[in-house]
Amino acid sequence: MIDWVRDAEFAKIIDYDLSWLTESDSRGHSTVILRSKSPKAGVVYEEHVMTGDLNEMFILAGFAAEQKATSLTSDLNLFRQSLKVLR
Repeated sequence: MIDWVRDAEFAKIIDYDLSWLTESDSRGHSTVILRSKSPKAGVVYEEHVMTGDLNEMFILAGFAAEQKATSLTSDLNLFRQSLKVLR
């Protein structure tokens, strides 16, 4: 199932014209961040795909108006940091 989720999430890069970057922490947890390269109809998309301690995946995603793209990034980062306790 995890492989299926990974394939489905990364297919979005092509389908939705997303940029991506990866981050990992000192404990070896990885996060992939997918973002709209440019707005579509005034809306941007951002998604954070994270791994956990038990080989699970957390997917945090949202849409925002183009003018609120920075807020979306900030909110997703805060939410991601709040899940550290579970990792």
